This record gives sequence, C-alpha cells and structure tokens, in this order.
Amino acid sequence: MPDEADPAFEGPPRARFSDRLTAFMLDAVLFSSGYFLTASAALAAGGEGTGSLRLWLVLWGALFFAYHAWYAADGRRTLGKRALGLQVSLLDGRLPDLKTSLLRSAGYLLSSTFLCAGFLWALRGGRAWHDHLAGTWVVEAEARSPMTRKASTVVAWAAALLIAAAWFFTVAIGPSMARG
Repeated sequence: MPDEADPAFEGPPRARFSDRLTAFMLDAVLFSSGYFLTASAALAAGGEGTGSLRLWLVLWGALFFAYHAWYAADGRRTLGKRALGLQVSLLDGRLPDLKTSLLRSAGYLLSSTFLCAGFLWALRGGRAWHDHLAGTWVVEAEARSPMTRKASTVVAWAAALLIAAAWFFTVAIGPSMARG
C-alpha cells in the first residue's frame, strides 16, 4: 500500500479535503436541483403529497449513488471532480472498476452516519470511510492554479458553514419552535 510520506511514492498527491467537499457539493447541487424540480412538478401534476416526495427522494438518491459509482470507475470523473481536477484511484494507483466504485458509492451511507463523521474522517489522512471500505483515495489528477485552490477553499468553508447552520436550525432550533 503506497504511502505519500514515503520518499519512494511517485503517485499523484492526495486531494485536499476542501477540494473534495467542493466537488461533492457541486454534484449534490445538481441532484438536489433535479429532485426539487421534478418533485415540484409531480406535486403540481396531482402527486400524493408526502408519499410522492419520499418516492422522488428515493429515486434521486439512487440516481446520485449510481452517478458516483459510474463516474468513479474506469477513469471517469463526476462533474464536480472534473471541475476540481480530482479522480478516484485505487491505493496502488490503478483506476477502480465498476464493482469497486459501487462499493465505494454504497459506502456513502456509512460515511453519512454520525454527523457525517465518515466524510470528515478525510481530514485525518485524506481518506473517508467509504474510501477505506473500497480501498480507494481521491487524488489530484490535474495541476491547478493557486487562485483555483483558494477559491475551492472559500467555497468549501462556505458550504461547511451552510451545512452546519442548516443542521443547527433543523435539529436544535426547529423542534423548539414547533412546540411553541
């Protein structure tokens, strides 16, 4: 298993957490938009309310996982990873196949538990829980300018603050406001 700290390591550098978060958020915005647009259209066309929304959520969630699995395999990249110059790689530097990418994508469910601790684990050594599960890591496939790196860091911090604020208002404040 290669180690970036090893002087003999010649692979591409591991992706920075901020770049990974920005790429993921770009992809999530696409799918969230698709969900909201199609769910709104279904409700407007006489959908069944909450049941219909759950169905759309499951459908778009499955599409999101399939999208990540397909584009992590065989050298393909999601739109977010392409924009940030990132790529999923096996630990030995080879590209993952579809089976490995499906396992990695399914691992998002594990990484999403406990306040997204599995995603945050990438702050410790660059690999999230789903990467450990599938034997992958995300690497910088293309060199980027310092300005692009700074922009990615700003976007990642803004996204992290937005996610934390949404959680706080939904979980901490929302229930107390609902009680009156």
